[in-house]
Amino acid sequence: MTETPIVPMDYDEHTSTYESFVRFTTGGTLACLFLVVALVGFGIGQGALIYLVATFGMLAGFGASAYGAASDKNSWMPGIVLLVLMGLLTAALL
Repeated sequence: MTETPIVPMDYDEHTSTYESFVRFTTGGTLACLFLVVALVGFGIGQGALIYLVATFGMLAGFGASAYGAASDKNSWMPGIVLLVLMGLLTAALL
């Protein structure tokens, strides 16, 4: 039986991989929340204004989610603010 040498773990690479995983998971969750709010607007709302809010809010939300996922500093604040505004507009227009 041959003995394989034990290679120490590269903690810097592990940390950067974990941070990337958390960043993209958070971005995906935020994008799913935008989709849920848009589906509520499409499903329950009536009138052209709610459809505009749902469509443009969803597209802007996907862009904000992609920006937050690609950013090194985890700048989620634009996406969160946009999600709150979209949710409030959707609730007001229902």
